[in-house]
Amino acid sequence: MPISMRIPAVTLILTLAVRSLYLILIIASLDHVFDLGTAPEAIIATGVVGIVFGQWLTRKSFTTRGMIVTWGILYLLYSGIFELLFEFFPRGESATFQLYIVQQHLNISLLSFALCFLSSWCFFRYRSTLTIEVLLLGGLVVALLSGHRNYRLDSPQVINTFAWDFGVNPPTILVGIGVLTLITLLVYRLAGVLIPLRGERRSVITSRRGMIASAFALTLVVFTVVGIGRAIYAGYSVERGLTTNGVGENKEAGQSPLGFHSALGSTNQPAALVRLEGDYPSNPFSPMLYMREGALSAFNGQEMVLAESSYDTDAPRTSPSQPYVGTEDPDLAPRVEVAQSVYMLSDQKNAFAIDYPLSIRQLKNPDPTKFRATFRAYSIAPTYTLEEIKYDPIGDPRWSKEVEAHYLKAHEDPRYQKLALELTKSVASPVEKAFAIIAYLSKNSIYTLTPNHSVDPREDQTAPYLFGDMRGYCVHFAHAMVFMFRALGIPSRIGTGYLTDLSQSKDGHILLRMSDRHAWAEIYIDKRGWVPFDIQPEQVENAADTNIDMKLLEELMGKLDPGEEILPKELTKDEAGLEEKPWVTLPDRQTVFICIGALLTLLALLKLYIRFGWALTKDRERRLIRSYRALQSLLIDLGSFRAEGETRNEFAKRIIRQANPRLHQYIEQRIYRGVETDLPLIDSARIADIQALGQLSLWRKVLAFCNPTSLYTIYGGGRW
Repeated sequence: MPISMRIPAVTLILTLAVRSLYLILIIASLDHVFDLGTAPEAIIATGVVGIVFGQWLTRKSFTTRGMIVTWGILYLLYSGIFELLFEFFPRGESATFQLYIVQQHLNISLLSFALCFLSSWCFFRYRSTLTIEVLLLGGLVVALLSGHRNYRLDSPQVINTFAWDFGVNPPTILVGIGVLTLITLLVYRLAGVLIPLRGERRSVITSRRGMIASAFALTLVVFTVVGIGRAIYAGYSVERGLTTNGVGENKEAGQSPLGFHSALGSTNQPAALVRLEGDYPSNPFSPMLYMREGALSAFNGQEMVLAESSYDTDAPRTSPSQPYVGTEDPDLAPRVEVAQSVYMLSDQKNAFAIDYPLSIRQLKNPDPTKFRATFRAYSIAPTYTLEEIKYDPIGDPRWSKEVEAHYLKAHEDPRYQKLALELTKSVASPVEKAFAIIAYLSKNSIYTLTPNHSVDPREDQTAPYLFGDMRGYCVHFAHAMVFMFRALGIPSRIGTGYLTDLSQSKDGHILLRMSDRHAWAEIYIDKRGWVPFDIQPEQVENAADTNIDMKLLEELMGKLDPGEEILPKELTKDEAGLEEKPWVTLPDRQTVFICIGALLTLLALLKLYIRFGWALTKDRERRLIRSYRALQSLLIDLGSFRAEGETRNEFAKRIIRQANPRLHQYIEQRIYRGVETDLPLIDSARIADIQALGQLSLWRKVLAFCNPTSLYTIYGGGRW
């Protein structure tokens, strides 16, 4: 006859815990979307009671028909009680209204109780309920996280909140939630498979369902963590910049960090905190402030790309954790030095600074749990006004013909020159021509994060915007300006970095978001250097502007100190007491894999010792105990445990087909009678008892060997 399975208490607890966890998730989500009408805590509490009560009542001798009749009677009593209360309650509009409110609160709470009770009832009665619930719960999580599509890492906002609280990147939270969801659903699914429905008597040893579910769950978890999680990180590291206003972080010559097809502009993901170490009243673009990260001056025939390092030497091209020393240009008009301390809140590849940085130095990190990197940039910032430069000459007389041709390489499409000439036919000064082009683009452009232009990637991406519907964002605007500037013989390039509104700063502290990433055009004006030229579209379809989180800004300001500069590593090398000690030393990947491999090897050796340790001794008593322990290990790993209060004798009669298994008989004789058993008898008894369990296939033996449950049970003081 088949062996009846005992349901371990841990299995029921896990099942109830997962059901309650997802109930909390559902109620919290619904409460976030609309008003539930009562306290969500009350709904959750009554729901959990319904889950537990439904499970408990299902195990009793209570039929479905009886349950329906009972619920009908209780509903009639509940309704009747309130009818009587409304009839005999003291009259008065206020009193009646208060009673009505109480009834509505009770209705919602009791509805939660009833639905959760019904779900538990069906779960322990009908096998298909488990599959339906797993699909619904998985779909719920997917629906909740669907807002982060197209790398909207701040939607839902809880992603940003968790990332900030735990000091990790949003993708880490996304992957973590996905893995946690998968694990909980697999635990829920596996626990549900192992729980027999009312009236079932199934054997884990003879049933393949439990073993197949275990193998599938393990394989799926490993695939998700190693495969999908790794792919998400890889994709995020490559594409993350292209989704923030289309401005990325590529640093390789001949490549472009800009994207034309999609832009995520409204994300509130914090990027960096900038502290201006002094006033900058002469900012020509006030209240806006440009912080350049890189420059695109090479033209590949389709779009602007990064040039070789011999060009655009005013862009540092270093990471936030690298020092930088620039060369001051003595021919530039008088400028003012502006120091900025930058505290990175996300992993970024490039350092950035106001206009023309002369040096970038590392700062001591005041809070490594919040800030990824810290540095201080010293820039020589412009003091001119836009009115002053209208009639200034363009270009740099010191440039060679090769350099000048580099910054003047124009688009082959004649439409750019034709439009540029038409827009500037009444203007003589090159700078005024640039302003005329900007005025035209500002008036006619439609700012949108979704231009939806169907263009082959190998073709011109700017033409559908400029000569089509005029829909686009900063990437389109910057390219259109540069193409028309160069068509008029104006040396120009595209600047990338951040554009922030100083009116939303506080005491010189600026909170940069990923939505502040920006691309703009720049013109080289003699004695002035590279000057930003940007448009302000009058028509906005979907805006990227969002208000600064002032609470977060104030919180970050409280974590800052005066900013202690760190000497470059090459200066502190081999100098006693000057080398910076890492805040925390993390093991490399190879060390982690070695540790995991060593742990798995140790567990495998322990399992081998449990199963085959009897072969290492000739002592009859030890051989008998180890043989019995090997048999118990196999039973535990196949899902059969001794029940609470169950003796070994009772367990043996319940679990094995033979009434008196030999190993158990010899153990009883040794413990209670002191009778020794010969080695041949012990070995034959071990073989006979294992055969009595039924024929086990090789794959089932392998899965049982990989199950660590018996290790915990035997070495952890469990019942065996």
